[in-house]
Amino acid sequence: MNKQPWLSVIIPTYNGSKYLAAALDSIVVQQSNELECVIIDDGSTDNTLAIVDEYQKRLNIKLITKVRQGNWVANTNYALVEATGVYACFLHQDDLWLEGRLENIKKAIAAYPQASLYLHDSVFIDEQSKPLGLWRCPMAAKRKTIPADEMREKLIIQNFVAIPAPVFKRSTALKIGGLNEELWYTADWDFWLKLVAIGNTCYIPQALAAFRVHSDSQTIRRSSSVTEFRQQMR
Repeated sequence: MNKQPWLSVIIPTYNGSKYLAAALDSIVVQQSNELECVIIDDGSTDNTLAIVDEYQKRLNIKLITKVRQGNWVANTNYALVEATGVYACFLHQDDLWLEGRLENIKKAIAAYPQASLYLHDSVFIDEQSKPLGLWRCPMAAKRKTIPADEMREKLIIQNFVAIPAPVFKRSTALKIGGLNEELWYTADWDFWLKLVAIGNTCYIPQALAAFRVHSDSQTIRRSSSVTEFRQQMR
């Protein structure tokens, strides 16, 4: 009988040929055979699926293909249900993990097993993966647990959580209903607020993931609509 993965990495993709290999490489270098990558493709028309196939021997990949619907949130929820890991996290096709991420997360879980969210800093990178700056969480500069009330108070003001940064129990994510599929810009923010309300957050004051800034991202393209952007923030 196969051992249950300790972590499911949820990776929604769509025409990700430009950056996907780099994202998958950043998982490979963690040298962990105890995780699964649940890749859910939204009807890609480029060579995204061929890239995924190339990594089948290096990663434990569960590939889900769907007809194009243009809703990364719904696809993420579907993948969360299909995943089997004890813990889960998100990695979008254009983002990266940094060296030592999984090792640090495992140590945090061992030290603070009751936390509802494990969180670290991130860096902004450009199209060539060059660092642009630090995306830091407004916490004290040492690892600690942050009470739910304090975390919620900080997070309600601003979403300082990069999508590839948190790790959480998959069962908890399912219990709170996953992400709100009516949202696309603030779906993650809403999700983090629900998770931090359940229990303490464990913060690791180290940049362990990278969030890519580029002109093709949905965040850049769709937020140009003032009306839609206002609705998402409300």
